[in-house]
Amino acid sequence: MHTEVKRKEYVSSIHRELEIERDWYKHGMREIVESIVWEDQTDEAKVLKVKSIAMSYLDGQPTTADESNVVYISDVNKEIAKEWKNDKEEE
Repeated sequence: MHTEVKRKEYVSSIHRELEIERDWYKHGMREIVESIVWEDQTDEAKVLKVKSIAMSYLDGQPTTADESNVVYISDVNKEIAKEWKNDKEEE
């Protein structure tokens, strides 16, 4: 039973991490659209703007860190996976 709870926690945390990542990229896409649709720019300027915004979202890492960026979901997932593996080995 303990292993099943750990597995559910692990799956739930992965699900949440993927939701955060998806929202991160959706926000980036919205920012790209908003930045080029309403501004009167040359095509070259729009391309550079899109490239700049896309790079900032692709290089940045969406996290659920606290204000000082100490705890990342991926770190939590690693700990849960480690505990789950240890539980399996003990069985």
